[in-house]
Amino acid sequence: MGSKFSVSLKTQVLEMIDFLTSIRNAPDLLVKGPRLKTAIDTYIAFMNSLSSLPKSKQIPPLDLDVKWIWYLHCVNPLSFQNDCKIAFGENVIIDKSQKLPRLIQITDFNPSIDLESAAERQAKFVQQCSKFTSRTNINYIIHRYYLFIDLMRFSKGQMLVPTLEIDLVWHSHLFCPKVYKKDVIKITGRMINHDDSVESDNLNHGFAFTQELWNSRRRFPYIRTRHGSASTVVDFDHIPETGDLPCDNYADCASSTWGANCGSFGGPVASCGGGGDGDGGGGCGGCGGD
Repeated sequence: MGSKFSVSLKTQVLEMIDFLTSIRNAPDLLVKGPRLKTAIDTYIAFMNSLSSLPKSKQIPPLDLDVKWIWYLHCVNPLSFQNDCKIAFGENVIIDKSQKLPRLIQITDFNPSIDLESAAERQAKFVQQCSKFTSRTNINYIIHRYYLFIDLMRFSKGQMLVPTLEIDLVWHSHLFCPKVYKKDVIKITGRMINHDDSVESDNLNHGFAFTQELWNSRRRFPYIRTRHGSASTVVDFDHIPETGDLPCDNYADCASSTWGANCGSFGGPVASCGGGGDGDGGGGCGGCGGD
């Protein structure tokens, strides 16, 4: 599986689990208030300072508050990529896992999404991920993530919605935005957007479609159960080993943050739980690209 991705997703997922644990211990970063507002302002100032750093310098370590805002921006990848493009020029994507390119700042870096609202939307996901630990079978859920991204090739423009375990890996991958774009284009032939603002009714419909499409193309069901069938009863005893999501309905099985569909955003686009349309507009928590 390592050859499918340009970064060690196992390392990224383990780091994400620890990161989200830290965020759960800082609840004032999950609601609108002084700390969140200061974190956003500090993040923007930090991004605007990057052009003063020499080329090929590694991005310095981030404190928790700034890292959280960067994460919120990165899990909306089309917005993050376009904001980098506007501030720093064509084909520039700032990636904490990569050394800095030569930056010539064109204008101030200014996030195009409401990061305060994004923090509130991510709160449920952060809490849900408390079930994942270092004991989680990371290789297993990375494999499921790869199969999910690969499924986008067959979605025919329909929204796809991940399980929580798949979304955990997806968020980990998204937090390496330049690498993410390269990898998903290699797998699917298009950029895959992720939109965390999808309404629950759309998530439910998208999850049902995703489960049907997955089960028609894979030899094992999207939702594993104690009997191996795709029912809505999950064997809770296997959660620590597999990372499977305990759920009793689509809304619980699906990630709380988004879905996927396919369109075009200045080129081929896929969209999961929100994506791009022909004008690059937001959709349902899913894939989009350029």
